Amino acid sequence: MTPYSYPGLNVESNESILNQAIWKVLSIPHFSHLTPEEVLSKSRHTPISQAKHVLRCFLFNRTKSKSITASILGCDHSTVINSLKRVEDMEVGNPQLYKQIISKL
Repeated sequence: MTPYSYPGLNVESNESILNQAIWKVLSIPHFSHLTPEEVLSKSRHTPISQAKHVLRCFLFNRTKSKSITASILGCDHSTVINSLKRVEDMEVGNPQLYKQIISKL
């Protein structure tokens, strides 16, 4: 089992799940100027970090597991927990973006 394998699926399926989630993030107008490479980068610039939080949220919604989401992205499960909280906080901080995110779930 590779660190990016989703139990019960092969590696190609994990890559497909990740690609689908990335394109779903990029379909949100707020993030449409970003590239898939930027979303997966280590950058901490605000729009990129927000896109990464949303990506983790979409993957969690798909896998229903923080640890599986973390293993697909190569991060820790606590990072996924933080991202879910950050997206939830957008409901108050940026309600328009939050509505766009929720509509894509």
